[in-house]
Amino acid sequence: MDDFDALLGALQPLLARYGLEQVEDDAWTGRPFGSRYATFAAGDRQVRIVYEGRDRWFVIEALQPRSAGSPAWTDLAEPLGVGDEARIARIAEVFGDALRRYLNDR
Repeated sequence: MDDFDALLGALQPLLARYGLEQVEDDAWTGRPFGSRYATFAAGDRQVRIVYEGRDRWFVIEALQPRSAGSPAWTDLAEPLGVGDEARIARIAEVFGDALRRYLNDR
């Protein structure tokens, strides 16, 4: 299991609790370094987990409406680098907290 799948596995119970289902998994075919993202949605709520493979960092984002123009992806937490399995657990904890704050504020 790679780091991305490990993080998704750690966050899956929380995503499911809020009714967020995976609607997209893009491994950015042909891109080097294994960059990837997965999008989860429930109604008008959309959340995306991104892995930037070159520099090995994750970020969690939400699709936010804007006053003018189309919605934009906004970070829910600072991007976090990965190093080992314990780090994945810590990223899951930080992203889980950010996800709960975002979903409970809506």
